[in-house]
Amino acid sequence: MSKEELDHLSSMVETLKLSGKTRARAVKILEAARSKKRVSVKRLLAGTPLGRVAGAIYIAGILEDEKRTQNQIAAATNISPITIRNRYKAFLLHLKEELQLCQP
Repeated sequence: MSKEELDHLSSMVETLKLSGKTRARAVKILEAARSKKRVSVKRLLAGTPLGRVAGAIYIAGILEDEKRTQNQIAAATNISPITIRNRYKAFLLHLKEELQLCQP
């Protein structure tokens, strides 16, 4: 995970008042995306670091029962809900196995 992603993640977790568990889950999602070999990493890591972190936080919040809406995350980060939705879809499409493994 890049330093820029880590900085964005820390800021978003604080702004959205999320737990350490949700933060840790988002880190796992971002690390899984970086380590993915079978798919086009370019597609999976497309967009800005802020967009990738927002998508990971959206998924992590759902998995950890601390769901924030795409609009709430967008308002906290100044990015479009469409960006969050696109990152979310890319993570779900390419990280299905990893996301199921990290279910509680």
